[in-house]
Amino acid sequence: GQSVSAYNLLFPLLEESSNEAAAALSSFLGRERFVDLMNMKSLSLGMKDTHFADTSGAHEDNISTAEDLFSLSKYLYNNRSFILKLSAGKLTWSAYGTSEFQDLKNLNVFGDDPDFAGGKVGMSIAAKQSILSIFNLKLKGEERPIMIVVLGSEDNAGDARKILDYIKNYY
Repeated sequence: GQSVSAYNLLFPLLEESSNEAAAALSSFLGRERFVDLMNMKSLSLGMKDTHFADTSGAHEDNISTAEDLFSLSKYLYNNRSFILKLSAGKLTWSAYGTSEFQDLKNLNVFGDDPDFAGGKVGMSIAAKQSILSIFNLKLKGEERPIMIVVLGSEDNAGDARKILDYIKNYY
């Protein structure tokens, strides 16, 4: 019987990867309609090899590619940066007020990294571990957004950290 705004549900969804928050967000429209809208939005972003089967990403029929996730990253970075800030635990102000959820643990691996712009971790039996992380890195004197995506990993944090270290050391 508790009432929580859709905006407030974004906090546990993006910081703690809460499947319950995903289910609650879809409950107003119904899970099937919500998933249909997710698939329509992904197609509108050019994510031609992405398909959602449920709202949380846990179902084995959820699929995507690194290329499609890059398209999503560009869209979020350029058009919905508040979502990235929220996922990084760096959203300090919003017209919607502060979150009702004050004791969340941010599961994003790079949440404490000052260069981390935002991202999402995931895990399922079918897909193993995945991570999408966006950083604002100073490379050759110029700040640039860098997106790292790792799919099908046994150690998403370690793999992403290796890629990030490589970029920092060689670029």
